[in-house]
Amino acid sequence: MILDGHIHIDKGEARYEDFIERLKESGIDGGLVISLPPYSFESEPCSPPERLDNLFEWTASNPDLYPFYWIDPLDKDALDQVERDIRDRLQHGQL
Repeated sequence: MILDGHIHIDKGEARYEDFIERLKESGIDGGLVISLPPYSFESEPCSPPERLDNLFEWTASNPDLYPFYWIDPLDKDALDQVERDIRDRLQHGQL
């Protein structure tokens, strides 16, 4: 099995099916999929819950795609973001 250790997703018109096809064409079975960037890295940022939703949309249906939630450790509320988002997902049975 070959895994890509650094896959970024982006806002836009990308389709999941095209993404999977390009992985297969490249001989890649899956990998670590990194969420959209946090506020401090983006001129038009998404909220933390939107970023997490987007990440799970890309990874939920493929067990070989591993979600990685990108946070800026310098954000004052970095730990709160993670705690809140994970707690909300656990409460809704999404993790």
